[in-house]
Amino acid sequence: MIELPGPKAYVFATIDGIFEPFHAKGREVHAGEPAGRIHVPWDPARSPEELTYQADGILYGRRQPGRVVPGNSCLIVAAPYAGDLG
Repeated sequence: MIELPGPKAYVFATIDGIFEPFHAKGREVHAGEPAGRIHVPWDPARSPEELTYQADGILYGRRQPGRVVPGNSCLIVAAPYAGDLG
């Protein structure tokens, strides 16, 4: 069983641009690891903004590459369930 580890499960867009994910769903990921980047094609002098994972787990949800605005959910990390099943 898996669960979402709170707000740290989500990787949100920080700027307006084109999202490029780095990993496929189901891959093990770690907090601090690069997760993807956002390109700003209308400002070619600007470097892409890199997004990082905030939690350890598996990549559970992934937005398709494409346009994002700040606050859009780009990636979701799930972790093994740590609660009591009884």
